[in-house]
Amino acid sequence: MRKRLQPINGVLLAGLIGAAYATCYYELTSVCASTTDELTGGGIWVGNNFHQIYPKVNWYKHNVYTTGSGGNTGLNPNQSECSGPAKLHNGRDGHDYDVGEMGTGEFYDTVNYGSPSC
Repeated sequence: MRKRLQPINGVLLAGLIGAAYATCYYELTSVCASTTDELTGGGIWVGNNFHQIYPKVNWYKHNVYTTGSGGNTGLNPNQSECSGPAKLHNGRDGHDYDVGEMGTGEFYDTVNYGSPSC
């Protein structure tokens, strides 16, 4: 004997399919490395002194969150690295020296703004 899908179950099933399709992503910015954070593995020896490297300014990342509406439907996986300008602090003379762009090696997903919006 064949079973017929009850109308109420059909509506519920259609709602679940719609909900699965409607996952939307949005971003909020947060600090991933502050100016007081020592960068792991960063630093150089000058003579007999080791000098640690720090972010020159706060570095930011975009945290991705999901929502039922608003935002975009796609993600760019592992596209954004926690990175920015860095400085070396010389404890002997008390000065900071620019060392250019550096990164932590931690990558994050970002929202694909080219994907359809929700």
